[in-house]
Amino acid sequence: MNTAPFVEFDALLSGDQVGQLLHIVHTRAPYPTYGEGRRQDGFGAGIPQRYDAARNFVTTRAGQDEVWKLASRTNYFRETYAYERPLFPEIAFFQQLPQFVAAAQQVTGRRIVRPAIVYLNILVPGQELAIHTDVPEFRGANRTREPEWLLVAMHHSGLFDRWRRHIATGVSWYHDCEGGDFVYYPDGVDQAPRNLRVRRNTAIVLDTDSVFHGIAPVALRDTSLPPIEPGVRLHRDDDGRWSVRRDGEVRATYNWNDLRLSISWKAWCFKDEEELHVNDEHKDDLTLDQILEAFVGDLRRRGKVSSRPDDDTLARLILDEYIRFPVSA
Repeated sequence: MNTAPFVEFDALLSGDQVGQLLHIVHTRAPYPTYGEGRRQDGFGAGIPQRYDAARNFVTTRAGQDEVWKLASRTNYFRETYAYERPLFPEIAFFQQLPQFVAAAQQVTGRRIVRPAIVYLNILVPGQELAIHTDVPEFRGANRTREPEWLLVAMHHSGLFDRWRRHIATGVSWYHDCEGGDFVYYPDGVDQAPRNLRVRRNTAIVLDTDSVFHGIAPVALRDTSLPPIEPGVRLHRDDDGRWSVRRDGEVRATYNWNDLRLSISWKAWCFKDEEELHVNDEHKDDLTLDQILEAFVGDLRRRGKVSSRPDDDTLARLILDEYIRFPVSA
């Protein structure tokens, strides 16, 4: 398998821009947990959005931790700063960052780059991010409607490449960190991963919808970790101290430099004006019925079903059949 393209930056931003970004991070706290995402209605209701990654993480960590601790290890803190448009003016410079735009062109081989999403992730000592691929998008199908695990399975299946929106992702870091390496598999799931150490003002751009990746544990794995369930918040107490709280209860406090901050950037990338036009005019959008019919047809060809099963059975079959994690994940 060919190595997936990526671009690394040893100095992404100017000193003033780093200060501007950190000011945003500090002043927009507190931050919610990732586990407070959208609830699914209709097809896939009752299955957590990233059930694929969560199940693999629990399976590979079986016997190492209690379930609550496994959940707390991966329920990091997340906030969106831009989605298609900046959610506040100060983040616009980062959303339109020329360095990332040029890297996205290089990584995807597509010349039209439309910056779309900026979000923050903060992990506390003892947390990690399970190996996964990011949630892709397709014309007519994205995370605002379809289950996230279904979108992941769609990309891994290869059945929907005609409708795929190619996305480049930039991940950047803004202080040195003990542990918390960015672990990624550009050479494929059958090869050893690469580890990128977290250093101030560095970044990487790659196709995280296709390349499996995750975050190694921050600090030591046996670090004491408080329960972190939906509803918990990460607060900034002062210039150097942050705390994990719920309903006025302080569960843990940390020095700022003990936390792992990353700012991620995503852009939709188009081959030419025609591809962009088809996307914007919704001339060839998928429907959920089309998606499920395609999966049922492929499952028939694989000998897994003879007719369309009920929705719950079909959902479980899609999860089991199409997403294959690295053996070492």
